[in-house]
Amino acid sequence: MILKTLRHALFLFLANVFALGVAQASPQQVDSQEELARVADVFRPSRYLVYADRDPLFYFFREQGKFGPLGPHGEFKVPREVITIQTPPAGQVFVYEQNENRFRLGHPSKAELIPASFKARTTREQEQYEEALARLQEPQAQASMSRRIEALYAVVRTAFRAGHHNDVVRYGQEALRLWEDAGLLSRFIGDVGRELHAIHIHMGLVALQRGDVAGASGHLKASGRGPTAATLKTFGPNMGLAAALLAAGQRQVVQEYLSDCATFWYRRELLTRWQQDIAEGRVPDFRGYESTGL
Repeated sequence: MILKTLRHALFLFLANVFALGVAQASPQQVDSQEELARVADVFRPSRYLVYADRDPLFYFFREQGKFGPLGPHGEFKVPREVITIQTPPAGQVFVYEQNENRFRLGHPSKAELIPASFKARTTREQEQYEEALARLQEPQAQASMSRRIEALYAVVRTAFRAGHHNDVVRYGQEALRLWEDAGLLSRFIGDVGRELHAIHIHMGLVALQRGDVAGASGHLKASGRGPTAATLKTFGPNMGLAAALLAAGQRQVVQEYLSDCATFWYRRELLTRWQQDIAEGRVPDFRGYESTGL
C-alpha cells in the first residue's frame, strides 16, 4: 500500500514538473475570439485552460484537468488590452471552457460565470488587416501564384502591425509553402523576392517575441538567401529582425546575414561597416532600414 502511494505521488510530481516545463515554453498569443476558438479547438472538450495572473500585460491560460496538468499541449496568452474580463478574487481559479466558449470562476463543476468579451479593434491597422484579408478572397488573388503570394504578403504585413501574430505565422507559412512547392517552376512565378524576404522578417520577429531565438535566426538566414528582387537590389534588405537578434546577443547569425546581403545589394561598403561595428562591439546604425512596414 505504501509503495503504491509512493508511486502515485511520484507520478503526480513528475506530471506537474513536466507540465510546468511545458508552460515555460513561449505560449502562443491570441488576439481575437476567432483565434481563441481556433487555438482551443486542439484541446479535448474535457480539458480546461486555467487562468494564471502573473503578468501585467497578458492573461495566461494553461492546460489543466480534474486531476491536474494533463500533458504537453501547451499554453496560450491573451493581451489584456484586447479583452475585458471581470477580475476574479485573489486565490480563485479562472477557467476557460472551450466546448462552451465561456469563462468561469472556481472549480468547473461549481463555477459561476464570469463576463468576458473581446474588445472591438477599430484602429487603422486593424482596418488595413481586414481589407487585406478581404482582398485575399478576390479572384485577382487567385489568378496566379505570384498574385497569391503578393496577397498573402499583404495579410502578413498588416496582421503584424495589427497584432495578429498567429495569422502572421499562418499566412506566412502558406506563402512559403507555395514557393517551395513550385520547385524549378519558381523562376516563372514572377518577381516575389521582396515579398518572401519581408514574410521571413515578420515571421522571425514573431518567433523572437515568443522566445524562439532559433526560429527567428532561421528566418533571418532564409530572408537573406531567398530569391532576389529589383527592389531589394536597389533599396536594400530589411534590418529590423537583424537588429532585434543583435539585441538578443545573436551576433554571428547577423554577421552571416550581412554577408548574404552583400551578394545582391550594391551598398557593400555599408554592410562591411556594419559588420565591423558588430565585430568591435558597437551597435550598427540601421536607421532607415528597420521599418516593419516593409
